[in-house]
Amino acid sequence: RGIAGQTPNLTELQDKLIIVLMIPPFDKRGNLPPGIYTATLKEIEHKFASTVNRRRLFNGLKRLLENLKAAGCTTLYLDGSFTTHKEERSDYDCIWDPTGVTPAIDQDILKPLEIRKAKYLGDIFVYTPEHGGFPYLEYFQRDQDDNSKGIIKIDLRKPL
Repeated sequence: RGIAGQTPNLTELQDKLIIVLMIPPFDKRGNLPPGIYTATLKEIEHKFASTVNRRRLFNGLKRLLENLKAAGCTTLYLDGSFTTHKEERSDYDCIWDPTGVTPAIDQDILKPLEIRKAKYLGDIFVYTPEHGGFPYLEYFQRDQDDNSKGIIKIDLRKPL
């Protein structure tokens, strides 16, 4: 509460900010509802690592997250059919923010897509729109039919 019992005014940004603390159910298309959902590795495992193949992909994602975290990466966004209701997938898609990443990064993460995918089992991209990079964050929030959909945000500043 504010001064003399008054409720403080929210700024315009705070008024529009919505924080979701769990992964919601899939929508009628089998996607996550529109939005960016912050999730822990445990929540991702529980929601998406439901078959032997999905478990294999999850383990590749976990290795990637461990390496990025060790190099100082703070944020990764997870997408692709791995984050849908589809039972069997061949990979996951993700983008990571290079802000604060040190030279200690696994150099394979910086190599061509085929090398990254062979090691970590996913399509892994770096997010650099301020330098003219592809707008993956926006792209990831649309499905193949151009419908809005949700994605997962992983905060690597927190314990995995």
